[in-house]
Amino acid sequence: MIEKEWSECWADNFSTADYIAVTDSDVVFTSFVLPSLLFEPGPSKPRPIVMGHSELEVFLATVLALRLVWVAEFMDNFPLVIHRAHFGSFRQILVLLYGKQPSDDFDSVFVPYLKGIWEESEKRLAKEPETICFHSMMGSFLYFKYQDWYAWSIRHGWIRSVPLEHTCPRLRVAHHVPYWGMENWCHSCNLKPLLMCSAGFYEGHG
Repeated sequence: MIEKEWSECWADNFSTADYIAVTDSDVVFTSFVLPSLLFEPGPSKPRPIVMGHSELEVFLATVLALRLVWVAEFMDNFPLVIHRAHFGSFRQILVLLYGKQPSDDFDSVFVPYLKGIWEESEKRLAKEPETICFHSMMGSFLYFKYQDWYAWSIRHGWIRSVPLEHTCPRLRVAHHVPYWGMENWCHSCNLKPLLMCSAGFYEGHG
C-alpha cells in the first residue's frame, strides 16, 4: 500500500501529457469520460475538476503532516486529474518540510513523512497509525498551493467554511466501489434504521 502511494507521486515520470489522471483499481467508470466532465474552461488553460467532501475526516493525519489545515477529503475524486508540473512541486514541498541535509530528495524524506503521519495519528489517540493516502495529500496540497488552477466541487463545504464557488455539484464519471454501502459513507444520518426502513418498505410492497 505504501509503495503504491509513493509511486503515484512519480506519475509524471511515466507520461509527457500536460495533465495526468490518477485512479484506483477498485474504481468503476459509470459514464463516458468526456472532457466536459473532467475540465472547466479556465483563463488560459482548462482547469481540472476536483471533487471532495467536508463531512468526514478520513485521512486527517496525512494532511496535518503536510502542515496544512484539513478542508476536505479528496479520496473521493476519481480520476484525480493533475497538472503534470504539480507532481514535481509536491515532491519539492515534502523535501522542504522533512529534508535535513542538502542532498535529501523526495525518496529520502518519504519515510520521515510517514513517521510524521504516524505521530499525528498518535496525537488523535488513534488505535492504529493512519495509512498514507495519495489523493488526500495531493488534493489538499493542490487546494492550498494551486487553488486557481483547478475547479472545485466540495460537498458539505460549509462545514469547513469552504467558499461557495468551490461547492458547486458536478457529474461524476466514476465511483469508488468498496465504499458504497459502508456505514461511514453516510455517517451524518443513521444508516441502520434507514436500511431497516427500506427493507420494511419492500416487504410491505412486495
